[in-house]
Amino acid sequence: MDNIIRIENLVFEYIGEEENNLRAIDNVSIDIKKGEFVAILGQNGSGKSTIARNMNALLLPSGGKVYVKGLDITNRSKLWEIRQAAGMVFQDPTSQLVSTCVEDDVAFGPENLGIKPSEIRERVNEALKLVNMENHKKRAPQLLSGGQKQKVAIAGVIAMKPDCIIFDESTAMLDPQGKKDVMNIITKLNKEEGITVVLITHFMDEAVLADRLIIMDRGTVQLDGTPKDIFTQVDKVKEFGLEIPLAAELTQRLHKRGVNIPADIISIDEMVNFLCQ
Repeated sequence: MDNIIRIENLVFEYIGEEENNLRAIDNVSIDIKKGEFVAILGQNGSGKSTIARNMNALLLPSGGKVYVKGLDITNRSKLWEIRQAAGMVFQDPTSQLVSTCVEDDVAFGPENLGIKPSEIRERVNEALKLVNMENHKKRAPQLLSGGQKQKVAIAGVIAMKPDCIIFDESTAMLDPQGKKDVMNIITKLNKEEGITVVLITHFMDEAVLADRLIIMDRGTVQLDGTPKDIFTQVDKVKEFGLEIPLAAELTQRLHKRGVNIPADIISIDEMVNFLCQ
């Protein structure tokens, strides 16, 4: 698979007073392939959201390079192409809602790309259908629930036809049902629509759905592998101040008690299937 995002020796520093800069990203290199579902985990301050904003050119490197679909993010003449290729959904959906009507909000991005009106209508209808919000297209965004607002924000990105969508803790402000709905949409976009997904999260039950996990700590990549590779390294994950999925924790405890259980069970469904044999 081709790389949709390529990060080479990325350094990012937040400028402080009297040259007291904070290095949030320290010489990180990551390749994300087209069609992958990658979850990036880490405690607050680990650099995971900073690296997401570099992927979308909201922040620019202090050193190193970031390429999106082969385009250097420091090339400001290609900014629209970069952000069309790698859309972004934030934690607070209200920061992305700009209109007084849902369908107008979803149409905002394509309109700015100069898409012809007939195609915009098709894109809006298709995007709202993908997030199960087609029956709300005439409603005012401020009258929607938090989960519904986030779905509209996602639809607005989908309507721009991105190759990749970066979700920066997009479920953090939602109730359990809202989280579940949004994660179902994210999984559907990746598995059925072929959209590359980068999920920034600290929820382990979301991370197990990814194809690949990257754990960051103090601005560097500490672990990179499949969920089974990562979450079976229980003590290592906990060193970085992270919890592990409940099923993985239960697997470890049963194993220590002498129960003959596969060591790579990390999800509730896998645990249920094993226990019901």
